[in-house]
Amino acid sequence: MKTSASALAGLAAIGFALAAPASAQLSDDGRALIGAGISGDQFDAAVADFRQDGSQGDIILETARLGHPTAARVLASECLYNDVCPTTRKEAHDILAETARTHGDNAVELGMIYHWGKWGEPDDVMAARWIAYGHEIGAANGLLSLSNLPAEAVEAAGASHLLAADTSTQQTSPTGPVRLSWAGHAGFPVFADTRLSNLFDAAMSCHLVYGAEVDAAMARWAVQKPTDPTETRRITMVNNEAEFALNLAKSAIERELPSTAAANPMVNAHKTQMNRDPASGPTVDYCIANLVDFHTDTLTAAAEWLTRSGNQ
Repeated sequence: MKTSASALAGLAAIGFALAAPASAQLSDDGRALIGAGISGDQFDAAVADFRQDGSQGDIILETARLGHPTAARVLASECLYNDVCPTTRKEAHDILAETARTHGDNAVELGMIYHWGKWGEPDDVMAARWIAYGHEIGAANGLLSLSNLPAEAVEAAGASHLLAADTSTQQTSPTGPVRLSWAGHAGFPVFADTRLSNLFDAAMSCHLVYGAEVDAAMARWAVQKPTDPTETRRITMVNNEAEFALNLAKSAIERELPSTAAANPMVNAHKTQMNRDPASGPTVDYCIANLVDFHTDTLTAAAEWLTRSGNQ
């Protein structure tokens, strides 16, 4: 059982944790690197070489085929814009399109490719659909890219509401506690509604309540070692859930903010409200039962919106 550090200690060190290479934090990245048998440093070197002179394209192609989102983005960009292709243009496009369904930055990149006519004739409506979708699933530059498209294309894509709401998303003062919108449910309770995505707020609130339970157990066990295996199994599970929630929150921060430091007001809003009124947010058992489903349903809803808007 891992008891060397609580989940809240992990939150306190969020800045340090986010300094680690993205390839070590994102599950798709990690799986692709393991499949290719290379390290994160080797991958980063391959990206730099490929962008500079087209060398190490075999590594970029292999990792892109294995689902590495950065590799897919780099491959498509160099191939479709610069004709540096270790494969066919179609495969480079199709790999990017596949990863764009789950990675916001890739969706925005795909949209810009359609905007610039690097895959057939320029198509700003298709571009707007993909860029809006990328924003919905967490791309940091989605709204900026969307605002640079013709207004009629954004309207035709059904995404005008995103630009209309943009001023509200720039708020710096979080509000809360609230229940986040969740179709088919009474809402997901969180300690604060920040300008980051709903996935961040749900994950952060759950991370905090998980951490509180782990910390309480650590304090008890410092006085008397646990004797009930049921209790130790639960705390092990809760600690694992705390790490999962923290990884979700960290991924959102990386996607949606220019720096780790920019997340401090949002993190502190959740912590302050939990300290003020622990009952105003989710419980540990609620998070265990619902966080994964909320995460899945949020991504699914964004994908369904994309399909309804006409991009199959």
